[in-house]
Amino acid sequence: MKSETLAELVARTVIEFEKREAQLQQASQVQQQQSQTKCHQSQVA
Repeated sequence: MKSETLAELVARTVIEFEKREAQLQQASQVQQQQSQTKCHQSQVA
């Protein structure tokens, strides 16, 4: 297993973080659309 430089480690971490952020934003947009069609009971969760 090759040892990563600090720059490689940071870059990979940032990429993973941005992927996760994008997924969370998509999920929250879907929840907002669903809660607009229903009552706002889902915000309690």
